[in-house]
Amino acid sequence: MATKAIKIVRNHRSGVVTPDERGFNRSDCEWYDKVPKDPADNVKFRLKLWAECAADKSFQNEVWQACAREPLFWLNTFGFTYDPRLPVGLQSLPFITYDIQDELVYEICQALGYYDILIEKSRDEGVSWICLSVVSHQWQFHHEQQFMMTSRKQDYVDKRGNKDCLFWKLQFLTERQPGWMKPIFQHNELTLMNKENDSTILGESSTGDVGRGGRCRGMFMDEFPTFNRDDGYNVEASTASVTNCRIFNGTPQGTGNAFFDVREGLANGERVGKLLRVHWSEDPRKNYGLYTTGAKYKELYPKADDHDQYTDDSIVILKETPRGRIVAEHDFTDYVFLADGALRSPWYDIECRRYSHPMLRAQELDIDYHNSSFRFFDEDVIQKVLADQVCEPFHIGEFTFDEGGDVLAWEDKEDGRWRLWFHPDENARPPVHEAYAAGADISAGQGASNSVLSIGNSQTTEKVAEFASPNILPEDFGRMSGHVHKLFNEAYMIWESNGPGRGYGTKLLAEGCNRFYHRQDDVSIKHKVSDIPGWTSTADRKTALLSAYRDAQHKGNFTNRSYQAVVECRQYVNLPDNKVVHAGAGDTIDPTGAGRGHGDRVIADALLNKAFTEILGGSLESASGEDIVHQKTPVHSMAARAEKHRQQDEQEQSGGWSENWKEW
Repeated sequence: MATKAIKIVRNHRSGVVTPDERGFNRSDCEWYDKVPKDPADNVKFRLKLWAECAADKSFQNEVWQACAREPLFWLNTFGFTYDPRLPVGLQSLPFITYDIQDELVYEICQALGYYDILIEKSRDEGVSWICLSVVSHQWQFHHEQQFMMTSRKQDYVDKRGNKDCLFWKLQFLTERQPGWMKPIFQHNELTLMNKENDSTILGESSTGDVGRGGRCRGMFMDEFPTFNRDDGYNVEASTASVTNCRIFNGTPQGTGNAFFDVREGLANGERVGKLLRVHWSEDPRKNYGLYTTGAKYKELYPKADDHDQYTDDSIVILKETPRGRIVAEHDFTDYVFLADGALRSPWYDIECRRYSHPMLRAQELDIDYHNSSFRFFDEDVIQKVLADQVCEPFHIGEFTFDEGGDVLAWEDKEDGRWRLWFHPDENARPPVHEAYAAGADISAGQGASNSVLSIGNSQTTEKVAEFASPNILPEDFGRMSGHVHKLFNEAYMIWESNGPGRGYGTKLLAEGCNRFYHRQDDVSIKHKVSDIPGWTSTADRKTALLSAYRDAQHKGNFTNRSYQAVVECRQYVNLPDNKVVHAGAGDTIDPTGAGRGHGDRVIADALLNKAFTEILGGSLESASGEDIVHQKTPVHSMAARAEKHRQQDEQEQSGGWSENWKEW
């Protein structure tokens, strides 16, 4: 069977030996190699083979044995699929696999019983049918097998009369076979039992108890990205000991779900298993006339020897897919090409016009996680910030303070909670001639999400330090922030005062913080200021806060060096009622112990940006960071003394002439 390898991003279980003789041998498919793929020829082949089997019991047994050995022969000779979109009388049609589906069958057979696989796919690639076909084949031809399958609702697993449910499709595959091939089976609710070999397929709904207490050779999780976020993480946790092989299948729906986390873990090697990709461009029904721009061509085909023939804006008509499969030609006479840098085809161009929003194209066609939800922050801006601003921290570690709140030392530590984009001096202090502001987002300190403190230079609007920890109590965080306020030259403080922010604010002020944000109506035109410390979050205020931060990103008015903070922006989405929420808002499951972002850094950064705006906009009766030090710093504070020394140094260097006299 000559096929091109499906894209495998990460190999399974490095260093763990798995048997070579498992699944089927794709280089030895004697019967499958005889099956024609042209639809008309395939039907003729089936009719002839079925007739010969009916007339010859010995040949019938030989064919049955071939089907047991070669899943693709069985599927392409006795399998049928169902498509209700087709005209009446044509909705039940022979299952004829194409190249990438063959590879998918092989990969699933290899994985069963040994390791997890995740299949990320474009919509309408027949992946669910392929997965069900493999399970059905194992159930039909092999003794004492047990499989499980689940979907986001029980009705999508098994519901009488529902042609979209998994068990209806399993029965469809079984019942379309000739009588001598079809096994004797019994279908009860959520159970399909093969009475001839004691193999069973069990259905489960997507709850945290999926499969608990049971064991199986493989578990199929259909459309896993659509699971409720909590259900997704619960299902992943409850099934890890149920089977060695979980098949996560789905079309991307943003980054705030378990499917994306599993995918990232497989891609970067943190998880055991294989990541498989089924893109529309490998589907012969859709990739005829494949084309792209010169820039994209050079990216997708880096080893091509004709790069110099194309400018970045040239239209390149492709002869092969990115995976090396031959593409059918297309008559492009009078065709209007779309040179947007995407991989396109005439089919793709039509499909794009059917979707009302680019997000839907990213979700349904492009396997684009970052754009497959109604994201609040502009991805192009995020990419620009990542490229132009983000860098590794200069230091990672911890500050040590004495009982009075004065800094004692800085220690570089690999697992430190602080990240600095400056070099502390010999006294563990930041540059003393700068003015700073800090924004704080406070968690309950129970490990579910991070408490974050973002510190920035209020003159350059550059973020210079970041503290993040999921395990610091609000009161302890407030006391520490009071010390940090003093350390960073009496930094102007702003924090979210809701919930745990109340205890935080009380301790912060008790430590002597005297420059802080007072509550005001951010949504109204008057912006009336109260005497209540801290920023109070409501749905409207949070939208206004994040909108201002997004605008600062877009205009380059906020410089962010923190990779984690910038990437977390991708997790905020627009709701239909114009509210902005984190993709995991309202969920109770924290799969990462706050190791992965939950949007906390974004809120802290947005508050820091608000502090910059308050300072530079004059709300603090100042026009620059230097004015703040003169007007707001306590007379006997360390920052005031440092500023006095700076002025004396400047005056000595200028020969005693003040700046005003020099200008005159």
